[in-house]
Amino acid sequence: LIVLILALAVGVYAVCVNFYVKGSQSDRILTAEEAAKLEDIDAIVVLGCKVHPNGRPSDMLSDRTAVGVDLFERGASDKLFLSGDHLKEDYDEVGTMRRLAEEAGVPVENIELDGYGLSTYDSIWRLKNVYGYTRVIIVTQEFHLYRALYDAYKCGVEAWGVKADLRRYGVMYLNNLREILARNKDFLYTLFSPEPQKTVKY
Repeated sequence: LIVLILALAVGVYAVCVNFYVKGSQSDRILTAEEAAKLEDIDAIVVLGCKVHPNGRPSDMLSDRTAVGVDLFERGASDKLFLSGDHLKEDYDEVGTMRRLAEEAGVPVENIELDGYGLSTYDSIWRLKNVYGYTRVIIVTQEFHLYRALYDAYKCGVEAWGVKADLRRYGVMYLNNLREILARNKDFLYTLFSPEPQKTVKY
């Protein structure tokens, strides 16, 4: 009985945190048209995700980059900040995003990379504390956007989000389930604000 009560309490806590994180940031999500009208935006931040072993970007990564490029072309900011995992030589999210952005016509001098964005929290913490950006537009899929915006809020970054949902992505209920756990993880992370694995510029 005690185990069941504890399990129920943990479940209720996780669900409450999930709804709190989502609800607290829902009004920060804009359309591309609305985001382009914001003023004094330091950077358009595109968050990384899976790259296949052959170097081909996942659909999510392609769409995030495409939406980031679209915002750049709309004049939302003159800086495209690409943050993801390039800790190991044979895995490169930010290099893949840069290639896509350059192929779409973004000048190389307008692109900044952070290959030490090993998690959403790491990317946002480093955005503020390593690169000094405090007013940004974050681009990722909707299920991920709430957590990214919450991390930004807790790290002292004024952020708005634009969804990069340009298609269906496999079995979305699995992504949503994992994201509930991730929101709970970052909720605890931001209570203590630990330093990420890398605290220097990429």
